[in-house]
Amino acid sequence: MGIRASIGLATLGSLFAADVESAAAQTHVEFSLLSVEAVVPLPAFGSWRPGTASSGPSSRTTDPDPILVPAPSAVNPALLTGWSFTAGRAAAASVKPVGGPGLRTVAAEGDGSSGSGPDVGPVVQEEVWTDAWGQEKNFGLAVVEAYLGNFLPWVFNEVVPGRAQLKISQISPRSWLNNIEHGWEWDDNAFQVNHFAHPFQGNIYFNAARSNGYGYWTSILFATAGSYHWECCGETHFMSVNDWYNTAIGGAAVGEMLYRTSSMVLDNTATGSERAWREIGAFLMNPTRGFTRLVTGNASRVYANPEHPSDRIPNRLENQLSFGVRKATSERRAGEIEVDDGGEAHSFFDLQLISGSLLDLDRQKPFDFFTLATQVNLRQEKGLGKLQIRGNLWHKNLSETDNSVSKLVLVQDFDYENNEAFEFGGQGASLMYLKRTQRSERTAFVWNAAATWMIMGGVNSEFALLADVAGIRERLREYDFGTGLGARVGFQFLRDGYRWIDGSYRIQHLYTLNGSNFNGRDSQHLVQMLRLRAAFPLGFKRFGAGAEYEVFVRDSFFESDQFGKIEQRVPRWQIFFTWNPTRNVEN
Repeated sequence: MGIRASIGLATLGSLFAADVESAAAQTHVEFSLLSVEAVVPLPAFGSWRPGTASSGPSSRTTDPDPILVPAPSAVNPALLTGWSFTAGRAAAASVKPVGGPGLRTVAAEGDGSSGSGPDVGPVVQEEVWTDAWGQEKNFGLAVVEAYLGNFLPWVFNEVVPGRAQLKISQISPRSWLNNIEHGWEWDDNAFQVNHFAHPFQGNIYFNAARSNGYGYWTSILFATAGSYHWECCGETHFMSVNDWYNTAIGGAAVGEMLYRTSSMVLDNTATGSERAWREIGAFLMNPTRGFTRLVTGNASRVYANPEHPSDRIPNRLENQLSFGVRKATSERRAGEIEVDDGGEAHSFFDLQLISGSLLDLDRQKPFDFFTLATQVNLRQEKGLGKLQIRGNLWHKNLSETDNSVSKLVLVQDFDYENNEAFEFGGQGASLMYLKRTQRSERTAFVWNAAATWMIMGGVNSEFALLADVAGIRERLREYDFGTGLGARVGFQFLRDGYRWIDGSYRIQHLYTLNGSNFNGRDSQHLVQMLRLRAAFPLGFKRFGAGAEYEVFVRDSFFESDQFGKIEQRVPRWQIFFTWNPTRNVEN
């Protein structure tokens, strides 16, 4: 007669265990705070001996004298996982996982009978829900990682010269209470800070939850809470409503995009140097997820990959790199005054990623289809000129025939364009009608029309420097915050899966919420964007060439005696070469 007790503590993949065992009926009490499992004896216990524990199903053995190994949740190196209780009778037999990623049952064998001979039959079971990557929900670790997402920017404000002089990091309970009592304001940060840096900070909160077993919608709540915590308690600035929204909603778009792209790199079945390089690559793309995999041991555990293709590498994927030369000019007019801002040609490279196919969506899971478009301008002060993300949130099939498919799709929109001529971006959503017609075995035509809502956006404005900004002023802002409705249409001509012709038109109204509407004066902007692109494959594999023309038009209306309207027109053209690792994409 005796007992078994197993205590495990794991940090960054290291696991230590001790085991005490004898044969007796026993009560099984499991709790996980530091990944601890204990089996408490009813009679007296035997002697201690060192042992080992498994970190995953693939490493379990049939040792004739096995150690009681908890499920992966109980051997979780994350320091906070919650706790559970299970009672039953068990014999000294190995614990065998049943199933895989998803709903998993862990059972010990025994029939509860006394006497000699092996026991048979399940007596201890626990059901553990995991995400597609086999990660259980870990609220504690998610909170810790989200907190680190606020601690690191605070350290930046505290120690970096220039930021430290502003003393915005001198926080205290008094500053927290003052911020909460004062309420929401608007800030004057640079466009790239509010519309690029803050969404990437929000991605940390989002992936703190996403990489710890939570889905898209729950992870948005983490991003919202993490952003609110920063606004109220991370700095002495008054809480900024534009920061809160851009960080939370923009963080979800950036975060899910990075979660999906890092999934394309990971391979749970790989070993050796290949596994190491894959984990390093995914860590660089998504540091929060990489940290989670290190702490939980998933970075080294060999186990199954997700079953659904969209959770790792979708069936349809295009990754196109372009390099070329582009030139933009800017002309502005206010009444009889005309200003030519000029423009110089410069080189650039961009990346376009299309993951999945809207027409082949077979489940209601956000971002099973998403697009990413980036552009980096060389020899310009503003290097990152464009970051655009589109991801599906909901869809409904409308009709399908042998050569035609139509669908209604709700899309999350993330826009960021920042160059020497104009600034435009924000967070929004669109309801899109999509139709694809197969003209022949090799050619297809795709077109779409969407109603858009830019919930909170920004656009450059001549009078934004007069914006009403409370508290510490860091700079004069050059853009307005606004909200408004709009529309866009687009079309594609495809041949053998290659986009030969691609065009789009967008019109977006923005009613100014803060900026040029100083002293109670109204202002609003109407933005139009036209793009035409033609490309063709070259004779050698995966390479192509093409040209593109774009024009940005802004009509700004101000309640002013001197300037009632300002017009800006920015035509842009570019020629480029492309490299396509894949060409099998259709919308």
